[in-house]
Amino acid sequence: MKILVFSDVHANYEALKEILNVIDKGNYDKVIFLGDLVNFGPSPNECVDLIKKRKDIIYLYGNHELYFMGHVKLDPIKSCIVNWTKDHLTKENLNFLLNNNKLYYSIKYNDKVLMFKHFFTKKNYKNNPFRSVNDEYIDDNNCDYLFLGHDHDNKEFKINDTNVYIIGSIGTKKDAYYYTIDLDDNINIERHVLK
Repeated sequence: MKILVFSDVHANYEALKEILNVIDKGNYDKVIFLGDLVNFGPSPNECVDLIKKRKDIIYLYGNHELYFMGHVKLDPIKSCIVNWTKDHLTKENLNFLLNNNKLYYSIKYNDKVLMFKHFFTKKNYKNNPFRSVNDEYIDDNNCDYLFLGHDHDNKEFKINDTNVYIIGSIGTKKDAYYYTIDLDDNINIERHVLK
């Protein structure tokens, strides 16, 4: 099985088109997008329109999708960004953001669990479902590999026995990364630069 993982587009239409070109050339069995499709960038409708057409992408909620649902208390700057995006999204695209996603996705492979999320997740997420990386991490999902978005910088580290890969943002950074995972006899994980 061949998997591609990317995250944090933030309404950067050109970056999204580029990762979709990579996906189309790669013959992937699964493509997992870790959330934050909109906000910050100037092209929210164009990005939503592209993702809506793609039935091959597993689309997880990021905090920026959750901002539209009113579950997260926003500071004035984030509130301004969300309101600008809301004012520019079509009703259909806003409904798509609100109704087509989930917080987690996991794959079990040879007694190993690969977990995909936007970020470390709190058990009670009425106000904010995402923990800070500085919060104490409790491995309540018992996964061996954890793939995360949210933090726009790419990082790799271990927490206890869990290999953590923070993908980074393809839409806000010059060094934009995505990951591929090959599940054959082993689990082979590679980082790539989006050009």
